[in-house]
Amino acid sequence: MINPYIKESIDVLEASYNLINTGNLVIDSFVSNYIAIAKEQNIEFISDIRVQNYRIPIKDFDLCVIIGNMLENSLHAVNEINSNNKLIEIHMYYANEMMVINTKNNYVSNNHSKDDALYHGYGLQNIDIITQKYNGTFTTFIEDDYYYAVCSVPLTEAILQLF
Repeated sequence: MINPYIKESIDVLEASYNLINTGNLVIDSFVSNYIAIAKEQNIEFISDIRVQNYRIPIKDFDLCVIIGNMLENSLHAVNEINSNNKLIEIHMYYANEMMVINTKNNYVSNNHSKDDALYHGYGLQNIDIITQKYNGTFTTFIEDDYYYAVCSVPLTEAILQLF
């Protein structure tokens, strides 16, 4: 009788446990959530998160917009392809005094209707606006049937002085 209860408790704990633990609630929650979604949908999800909470130059709300839109766009794109080899990657790291957030996913060019276009593209615009707010850059490109989105934000002087 106690075994089903223990199994259910373990399942609840596993479902709610963050798979990513950077110390930043936004990163940990979003990436862990999308890992779980990808697993449910048989999508390979690769994450390489090498950032420290105290070195993140982006406010939490803005980080939500950036990471949320990048991952949601990746998920939407891979769900439009007919393949068993669906892939989403997210990388976060520091390079040249910049914090970089990079996503990669399978991509197949689709022709969207004009009605469909009305509801697409605002997330990318929001990422670009927020990135510019922090004097950063945001770019997207397609290479070898993969779609890339790259957001780079300079580390602030206060953060740089810690090192």
